Amino acid sequence: MSLAGMRAVLKAVLQTLSRQVRRLLQLYGVPVTDTQRQTVASALFPHMQRARRKAYQLGVSLLAAQARSAGITPPKPAPMRGYNQSALVTLLENATRVDDPAPTVRVTDHRAATRAGRTVTVTDSAVRDTAPKVSVQVLDPQVGRARKATVEVTERNRFDPKVVKVITDKVDAAAQRHARMPAREAISDTVDRLGAARERALAAAAERNAGAVERNAPAIAERKAQLGERAAQHSSPADEEPAGRRIGWARVLTGAENCGFCAMLASRGPVYKTKKTAKFAGSDRSDIRNPTLYHDHCDCDVVLVVEGRDWPGREQYDELEHLWITSTSGVYGKDAMRAFGKAFTTKSAAGQPDTAPGVGGVGGLPPVDPPAGGGRPASPSGDDEPSWRVPRDEVPADYPEIIGGGKVHFTPEQRPDVESKREHILVGDSSGGGHGDGAGLGKSEFTGWSDQQVMAAVDRTLADPVSVQRLGGTLYFRRLVEGVPVEARVDARKPTPTLRTAYPSWDALKSIKKGKGQVLWGA
Repeated sequence: MSLAGMRAVLKAVLQTLSRQVRRLLQLYGVPVTDTQRQTVASALFPHMQRARRKAYQLGVSLLAAQARSAGITPPKPAPMRGYNQSALVTLLENATRVDDPAPTVRVTDHRAATRAGRTVTVTDSAVRDTAPKVSVQVLDPQVGRARKATVEVTERNRFDPKVVKVITDKVDAAAQRHARMPAREAISDTVDRLGAARERALAAAAERNAGAVERNAPAIAERKAQLGERAAQHSSPADEEPAGRRIGWARVLTGAENCGFCAMLASRGPVYKTKKTAKFAGSDRSDIRNPTLYHDHCDCDVVLVVEGRDWPGREQYDELEHLWITSTSGVYGKDAMRAFGKAFTTKSAAGQPDTAPGVGGVGGLPPVDPPAGGGRPASPSGDDEPSWRVPRDEVPADYPEIIGGGKVHFTPEQRPDVESKREHILVGDSSGGGHGDGAGLGKSEFTGWSDQQVMAAVDRTLADPVSVQRLGGTLYFRRLVEGVPVEARVDARKPTPTLRTAYPSWDALKSIKKGKGQVLWGA
């Protein structure tokens, strides 16, 4: 099952649950007592269980499909988490806010207080009114028009259509969150179990290796002396990981209900279960980018991640990580959350897809019209290479120093293979992309350029960039090609040069026009 397919089926499941929620609250009214909440929860519970079971099955199917796509054997899924009726009672309590800590009592002239647009409260520890309060539109007789007023829900008005609608909307949003969770947990819980098993295997292997080293210390020392630096040069992380590649999970945005909070959590990227990174929920709540937090109306998905492989939403993560790093420099905690949220909202409002994407992309036209002429294909460089590849005699010996210090870990001649990302760049794939002319995925496009021109421009940017910048685990190669700002992203952590994506960065033209593009673009 594809991610898009799972979303479509899950949407239908949640719509069925939503109809049941609305039907039950119309039938029973807003529950204002413990007994009434128990009654509504009892009637809703079987519908919730059916929705959760279906969501879990969809999550398991998606897990198996993504595992096969990543080239691994589908793992045995973790069991579905338990769920009981008390969770629905709590949901109803939260939706009607009966846990309001302020002690209140009804006043004699409640109608007058309502007309005045306020709820009268008194501090009295001996008397406590737990009636829910809702904000509804009422007619103000003094001004003759409708306005919002806060009213208490009582036996007299708990079947009022306006009151029922307000509470129903809240209950429905929370119920959909409860029903959606098993689809997410089927992947995250399974991955966490695999991570724990991998940690145990690594620990056992380390213990066996320690014993072998102690027993064979003289022979090992002699062998090391014979090999010298050659052994160190040929060692690899895989030699130190007998349990194989790490398997994790990541939170991705859908593009439908994205908010700054969800985008911030998605910028956290893959979560791997290791000794140093225990499961976030309940153990590391202090991390402001805790990817296991979900809110009502949140439609974020969870996807499987195999270390070293592309995954659905990888490009989205790169873009959000970039935004997180650039927008939160020098600020921390809640200030960082606010700074990121503001930057995300600004980018989203501007319709700039490379910083506010959903899986498959969102956004609009570039903010500045691209040049009509496009770029020129590179000259042929030999029979064994594509005609668009930069000729060898035009490839410099070294890259410029990384902005902020450091060197690129490969040479321009060893640059990433652009051909391997042709489909991703031009038409898009499961991890994003789609920047070719007319791709229609809402991403920034190489408007007016042929496929060959796009490939030539990306290869030229990788071979001879004006600047290279490292942000997180990504190297950004930038260059103006025929007046078009081309940006290519390369994985900074892999020893083998690996291209992630490339696209025209149209928003950079604004900085260039203001004379602020010298460092990054040389203009």
